[in-house]
Amino acid sequence: MKEAFGRVAVLKAAVFATASAYITYALGLLLSVLIARHLGPSAYGQYAYVVWLAGMLIMLGNHGLTGTGIKFISESMGRGDRDLASQVHGWLGRWQKLSLLLTVLAACIFVPLAKPAGWDGHMGALLGLVIVSFGFKAWSLFNTAMAKGYGAFNIEGITNVVSTMFSAVLVLLLYLSGAPLMGYLLAFACTSIMYWACSVWLLRKHAIKASDKMPEPTVLDKLKPHLWWTILLALISAAGARTVEILLTNRWLGDADMGYLAVAMGLSRGGIELLVAGLATVIMPLMGYAFGSGDPTQVRRIFENATRYYQFVGLLLAGGGCFWSEALVTLMYGERYTPAIPVLRIFLLTAGVLMINGAASAILTNSDNQRFRVGVSVLSFLISAIMAVVLIPHYGLIGAALASTISGVLSYAVIVVGIKLYTGLSIPWLELARQYLAAGLAIVPATLIYLFTEGVVQRWVPGIIYGVAFVLISLSVKVWHADELAYVASMAQRRPRYLGWVQHVLRLAR
Repeated sequence: MKEAFGRVAVLKAAVFATASAYITYALGLLLSVLIARHLGPSAYGQYAYVVWLAGMLIMLGNHGLTGTGIKFISESMGRGDRDLASQVHGWLGRWQKLSLLLTVLAACIFVPLAKPAGWDGHMGALLGLVIVSFGFKAWSLFNTAMAKGYGAFNIEGITNVVSTMFSAVLVLLLYLSGAPLMGYLLAFACTSIMYWACSVWLLRKHAIKASDKMPEPTVLDKLKPHLWWTILLALISAAGARTVEILLTNRWLGDADMGYLAVAMGLSRGGIELLVAGLATVIMPLMGYAFGSGDPTQVRRIFENATRYYQFVGLLLAGGGCFWSEALVTLMYGERYTPAIPVLRIFLLTAGVLMINGAASAILTNSDNQRFRVGVSVLSFLISAIMAVVLIPHYGLIGAALASTISGVLSYAVIVVGIKLYTGLSIPWLELARQYLAAGLAIVPATLIYLFTEGVVQRWVPGIIYGVAFVLISLSVKVWHADELAYVASMAQRRPRYLGWVQHVLRLAR
C-alpha cells in the first residue's frame, strides 16, 4: 500500500478528488438553485436551516473521530503496519457508533428548542428527518475518512458523485411536480442514506475492513489523549462554525434572512470546495504518513508547499469571487436574493485570505497539538459570539458576516504564532509575499474594467481578467518552484495536442 502515498499516486488522487468535487459542486449548486427558486427566500430559509442542523449534528456525532482515524491509520501505513491500521479503524468504529447514539438523544432535546423560524409542521416529522439525515451522512463521512487513512482516496469522491447524482434525480422530480418544502426535506434524508450505502459498498470492494482486535496499550496511550482533545475541539468547532450567527439570524431576523445567509454560505463554501478539494483530500493523510516515516525534512517540505498552494487558490477565490458575486447570485437565484450579495463578498474575501488555515490545521493535528487547537477554537467561538450579539441587531446580515470575519482573522494570528512555538515550523512569508504582489497587480486592471463598464461586461469580465492576470503574474514574480514548473511542463509534453499552449505560458517563469 506504500505506493498509495507516492507522489504520482497522491497527484492522481488530488486530480480525481478535484474532478469529483467539480461534479458534486456543479450538481449541488444546481439543486440549491432549483430549490431556492421554487420555494422562495422564506421556505428556502427553513430548508437551509434544517440542512444546517443536520450538518452541525454530524460534527457532533463524528466529533473528530475522522481526523484521528486519518492520522493514526496513515501513520500505521507509513510504518508498513496494516494490521495496526485495521485495529485502530475498529476501535474508532466502536466509539463512533456510541457517539451517534448519544447524538441522537441530544437531537431529541435540541431540535425542538431550535426549530426553523416560521416552522408550522409536525415536530416529530422534523425530528425524524434530522436524525436520519445526520446519522447516515455521519457514518458515511467516517467510512470515507478511514479509507483516506489507508490511501484509498477515491472512495470519498465516488461516494460524493453517486450520492449527488441520486439527489439530483430526486430534486428534479420534486421541482417538476411542484412539491412542497417537506418533499425536499425527505429527498435530503434519502440522499444521506445513499451516502452511507455507497461508502459501505466501496469499503468492501477495496477490502478495507476494521479489526475486532484491540490495539496495543502503547498505541492507545497515544491515541486516546489525541482523541479526547479532538473530541473537545470538534465540539467547540461545532459551536463556532457560524453557529451563533445562524441561530441568531434564524431567531432575530427570520426565515427570509436565513435564506439569504444560506445562499451566501452555500456559494462561498462551494467555491472553497471547488478550489481545494484535491488538497483537502490528500494533505492530512500525506502529513500523517510523513510523520509516521520520521523524516522532519519531508514534514517541513509538505507543510511549506501546502501553505503556498492553499494561499494561491485562496487569493484566486478572494479576488475572482468578489468580482463575480453579483453575477452569480442574480443569475442563479434571481433578483429576490440580491440581499445575499454583500454577505457573499465578505465570506469569499475572508475565506480566500484565510485559506492557509487548511495547511495549519493539518500540521497541528498531525503533530499532536490538539490542546492548542482547542484553545484557538474557544477563542474563535467567544469572539464570534460576542461580535454576533453586538453586530447582528444593528447591521443584520452584514453584522453576521462581519462577526465571522473578525473571529477568523484574530484566530489566524494566534495560529501563526502557535505553529512556530509548537512545531518549529514557520509560514513561508517571503514566498507568500510574491503571491500577494501578484494578486495586488492583477486586481488593478480588473478594477479599472469594473469601474468603467456596465452590464454583462461589468459583471463577468473583471473576474476573468483578475484570474488570468493573477496566474500569469505569478509566473513572472517566481511564485512557483523549478520542480513544479518542470512537472507541469512534462505533463504538457505528454499531451501536446491539448496542453501545448501551457509550454508557451511557462516561458514567463524563465
